[in-house]
Amino acid sequence: MEEIDSNKIKLVKGGVTFIPVTNQLAYHKLSREGDRNLNRNMKIVSNPENNEDHISNLLIPILQRHDVLLDLHSFAAPGCPFIFIGPENNNGLLEPFSFANEEFELALQLGPKKIIYGWLNAFTGGIQKRLDRVGSSNTEGITNFSPSHGIGTTETMRILGKYGVTLECGQHTDPNAEVIAYTAILNALTYLEIIDASISIEVPSHQVYELYKVYDREHLGDQFTHDWVNFSPLQAGDIIATRYSGEEIRASDAGLILFPNPNAKLQNEWFYLAKISNRGNHKNALPLVA
Repeated sequence: MEEIDSNKIKLVKGGVTFIPVTNQLAYHKLSREGDRNLNRNMKIVSNPENNEDHISNLLIPILQRHDVLLDLHSFAAPGCPFIFIGPENNNGLLEPFSFANEEFELALQLGPKKIIYGWLNAFTGGIQKRLDRVGSSNTEGITNFSPSHGIGTTETMRILGKYGVTLECGQHTDPNAEVIAYTAILNALTYLEIIDASISIEVPSHQVYELYKVYDREHLGDQFTHDWVNFSPLQAGDIIATRYSGEEIRASDAGLILFPNPNAKLQNEWFYLAKISNRGNHKNALPLVA
């Protein structure tokens, strides 16, 4: 922002809005959540009850005034940066979309090599399994039994007929995460022709993964078989976790594990599985290996 204010970087088309810290409470807690997760159940709330309700009421009108969103996050556990994009173009009921090509091309410019899609589809599948297990009569007023619980900033942009990507820049305390974020901002503004920067964007070889399944933690006795981290590779048949009942959870496909949370609350997401995708594999893709 200082570089734009000082004219070191000049806007040549359109405009840009920066929100340096969207969720001040979560930021000061060094947490993803203030009172709750802002990237869940995002909507205008007529009677806001918590910190994130108030933020949603301020943030959604800002999103409505813009065409493209670059949502920058950091995370607690060790791991490499990666990018979330939306679905392919479709006219379905869950997440209809018509800017998949534009969104994918933007993601390619940002820097990180790993690109993930399929979030809302996998999340909604997990919701249905949760309903089947617990029963719909026991879910009244519980938001994590509703598909709308998966709606965050980028999903809101797509609902509004726009597009956006989420860039997970790295661990909270990793100084390189700031470099990742800065580079992504500069590359995005250059690619969208908002600034006239004398930089050449190097599009890295990339790998695309599709989230395809989520598992809930159903009992406090459910345990992982390893200390999994984001992007731990899996082969078909690998034992990932064991239920309290003794049931083994195995990988059905070669791929990787994402968002493993050994401290997950009951009836909440425990971990996700992703598989290698050939989406965009004509665009400077890495070999299809996990």
